[in-house]
Amino acid sequence: MPQVVPLVLKVPVSIVVIGDTGLEPHSLRAVLESFNYRVEIHWVGSRAEALEIFRGAIPTFDHLIVSCHGDPEVPGGAILVPDEDPISAADLTGRVHLPGKTVLNLGCGLGTLELARAFLGGGCAAYIGASDYVEGNSAVFFAIHLYYFLTTPNRLPLGEAITRARSFDAECGLFNGFVPPVETA
Repeated sequence: MPQVVPLVLKVPVSIVVIGDTGLEPHSLRAVLESFNYRVEIHWVGSRAEALEIFRGAIPTFDHLIVSCHGDPEVPGGAILVPDEDPISAADLTGRVHLPGKTVLNLGCGLGTLELARAFLGGGCAAYIGASDYVEGNSAVFFAIHLYYFLTTPNRLPLGEAITRARSFDAECGLFNGFVPPVETA
């Protein structure tokens, strides 16, 4: 008699790639899929397309990782878009529509209160980002640890998973989690 393989449901994750972030999205996809996540990648070609994703016009899964570069020198932080104006917190305030989603933004300096308010004001369940310049490998390392702690057999609540992922070193410690009402985890 043939052996029946049990159905294992995979948690879906969207990776939104804005600009050239090297191997970051490929590395994340490979590791997350080994953790039994289902990963889709959106290769963003323009500022307008990124804004459409953040407005919810282009569907994404409930876990959304933004692989991008950020500019912490812009007040409130800004997502850099190659050859176009950056996307600032002011650009996103009142325009984000991502109900129930957890957003992990890997860009430098994008873990600001202003960006958190823009995303949480658009219905996000949580927003996570680095408070300052973060070394690229550390951003990937943080993301891998975060999702490791969110999956079985290590399943932890989001706040605890963030705390554990931040605890590895000072670079990972730059990441902050925000949940409604805007608080840090």
